[in-house]
Amino acid sequence: MRRFNLLAPQSSRTRVGDAVGAVQIAASLYDLGESQSSAPSHFHHGIEEWVIALAGAPRVHTAAGEQTLAEGDVLCLPVGLRGLHEVTGPGRALIVSDTRDLDVVELPDRGEIIVQPPGAVIRGATSATVPAGTGPVPVNVHALPVHDDPGQPEGYRRREAMIGPALGAERLGASIYELDPGDASAPYHYEGVEEEWLVVLSGTPSLRDPDGEHPLATGDLVCFPIGPDGAHKVVNRSDAVARVLILSTQPANNLSICVYPDSEKVGVWPWPAQRLRIAEPLDYWDGEA
Repeated sequence: MRRFNLLAPQSSRTRVGDAVGAVQIAASLYDLGESQSSAPSHFHHGIEEWVIALAGAPRVHTAAGEQTLAEGDVLCLPVGLRGLHEVTGPGRALIVSDTRDLDVVELPDRGEIIVQPPGAVIRGATSATVPAGTGPVPVNVHALPVHDDPGQPEGYRRREAMIGPALGAERLGASIYELDPGDASAPYHYEGVEEEWLVVLSGTPSLRDPDGEHPLATGDLVCFPIGPDGAHKVVNRSDAVARVLILSTQPANNLSICVYPDSEKVGVWPWPAQRLRIAEPLDYWDGEA
């Protein structure tokens, strides 16, 4: 799988999603100088955006004012006027979003609406009223406390924390997993509906994928596509604690299908919300009268 390191030197803007072959998630990495902007103040009608501060002190300007982000802060900009924002430097920031077949972007300060696709600009059409009230609140991936999961067996005794609910996110989800030496975050698996991304926050875990097992470094990002090509398992084979972030799209109606190749299981949610054996293939009419 293609790997991208978020901490390595880059140009002022790098399309990370393209670099790792992503389909459902888009992301761009920005190295912003003092007061340099990633884009004019805007909001989306079709997508949710997350700003992840990687270094420096990037600023996010919202209707509620300006927030200076610390390294590891994540801020969710929701769909609609509540997501009005502009990101400026100094600092390095990863801006992540879900992708949609159609998005409409409004730039109130410019009086413009951009329809994507085809990228047509309509001038003088925006009538957006800037919302008042409290702006989005960041969550820090390094400071967020993780909790033991007592139901995990030996080898999977991870500690975790969910980020999405804390951010008020709806289109994207994310969890932090803290792994002691010898522990894995989950069995070897692949998703049938949602795309997943892995970001190494600290430590040097190993990644098993269809090509074998590979060591990872802090700052590494990997995309796991839908289907067998996205099969993966993250295990800590080092002698120090590793901390990783797993980011994914949120499937419509919470419908999710997960396949576990080693044990020949398939999980189906939300109904029947069970994991079933798939070792015996059945004809469509098997058991029918």
